[in-house]
Amino acid sequence: MQAEDATEMLHGQVPLLAYAGLRVLEVAPDRVRAMLPLVANGNHHGSAFGGSLSLLGIVTGWLLAYAGQTAEPRTRNIVIADSRSRYQRPLHADLIAEAGWQAEAAAAYREALTRGERASVEVAITIAGDDGIAMRQDNRFVAVPA
Repeated sequence: MQAEDATEMLHGQVPLLAYAGLRVLEVAPDRVRAMLPLVANGNHHGSAFGGSLSLLGIVTGWLLAYAGQTAEPRTRNIVIADSRSRYQRPLHADLIAEAGWQAEAAAAYREALTRGERASVEVAITIAGDDGIAMRQDNRFVAVPA
C-alpha cells in the first residue's frame, strides 16, 4: 500500500481526518508513519492539542493493524480495544507519529487472521516533532476477518 492511497482511504473512512490534514508518510508491513499539521491541530497555547495527539496515535496504529496484514482480502473490521497515552511535553511543530509492533505479536496477529480467526495485537506509537517526543501511546486493536 502506498502512502498516498492510505491517506485517501483514511480520509474517505473518517472525514475528520481530511479536515485535520492527516497525511500518511510511510506504510510498511512493520512500521507506519503519519503526520498532522500543527496549524490545524493546535491549541490556544500554540502547541499541539492533546486530542489531536491521541487521534493521530490511534489512527496510525489502526493503519498498521490494517496494512500489516498478510491474509487477503485485508479486513477493515478493526477496532481499538484499549489505549494508554503518556503526554511528555508540549509540541510546537507538526505532529509526526510512528507506529510499530513486536515481531512475535505481529506474527501471531497475522497467523490468526490467515486462519480466519479474530485477532488482537499491541501497537506502540511515538509522536514527536522538532521539540522531541511529545507522547507515547500503547494501543490494542482487535480485528475480525473479512
